[in-house]
Amino acid sequence: APTFTPTAAEFENPLRYLLSIREEAEKFGICAIQPPPSWKPPFMLDLNKLRFPTRVQKINELLVRKVQRLKFMKALTGFCDGRGTPLKKIPDVSGRAVDLHLLYTLVRKRGGFEQTCAARRWSEVAEQMNMHHAARSH
Repeated sequence: APTFTPTAAEFENPLRYLLSIREEAEKFGICAIQPPPSWKPPFMLDLNKLRFPTRVQKINELLVRKVQRLKFMKALTGFCDGRGTPLKKIPDVSGRAVDLHLLYTLVRKRGGFEQTCAARRWSEVAEQMNMHHAARSH
């Protein structure tokens, strides 16, 4: 892949420079551009609006959840194998893998499959799994 090293004058307008090398770079599918040492990219973040959401993570529970998830997946694959329908891959919704352990836990909290269906609470489940957008797109 080619490496382009523009002069400060050529790189005065980076987008114009990109357009000028486009034809050559497209032949390779990728290229490197080493800007001139004098180039200082503008800082684009508004520090007054920049916020990072925080949440408390109980360190002692992180490993427990991982162990529970692994035990669940082992039991699920054993169950599927026993029925003659092996779980060959994790199902997905709109290309996004379904967290089967989370699905199981959320449905169980709502009283199980039958009660979740009877109470029509699947949209809540999808919302909590962050799958509500993926489910609506179909």
